[in-house]
Amino acid sequence: MSAPGHNGSLGGSLVSVAFWLCLFLAAALYACAAVAPRADEWSRLRRQALEVRYQLVELQRTTRHLEKLCDELEHNPAFVAELARYDMDATREGDARLSVDPSLGFDPRIPEPAPAPPAELFADPWYIPWLRRLSDDTQLRRRWLGTVAGLVLIAFTVLHEEFWSRSSRGMMAVRSGLGWITARYRREA
Repeated sequence: MSAPGHNGSLGGSLVSVAFWLCLFLAAALYACAAVAPRADEWSRLRRQALEVRYQLVELQRTTRHLEKLCDELEHNPAFVAELARYDMDATREGDARLSVDPSLGFDPRIPEPAPAPPAELFADPWYIPWLRRLSDDTQLRRRWLGTVAGLVLIAFTVLHEEFWSRSSRGMMAVRSGLGWITARYRREA
């Protein structure tokens, strides 16, 4: 059995909560460091897959247009005659010619360009730049993992009820250290 007052005390509960919060924070920080390179690669591959998907859609649109063009060339003589006139820049008697800007000309053999995909589709989630920096910067990564190790060390050495009890050596060491720090900066009047 445990000593009375330790398990049910508010201080013991706070120390226990602090212990678990410290461990969960360390686990979350370690997970970020472990996932960072894979998240960066996932983001790059996702963007590349979207680009390929849009290229595929554009190629399918072009293929459908060319199939329609082939069908018209095979079965519609009026269309063939109109294309020939267009290519030879020929006109029929009585046709009026207007000069227009060459960019306004229409060639039925050229498919219409597809609308550009929205830029938001290719944007990375908010956390990817942070994870990218964590995966690329080795000095930051070392500090990050050092912080994780420090949190785990603090959780297992400082955050337990025995350390914070009034009679423990750890508490006396903390009190003497705090006393030394406050005495060092205290001015005598």
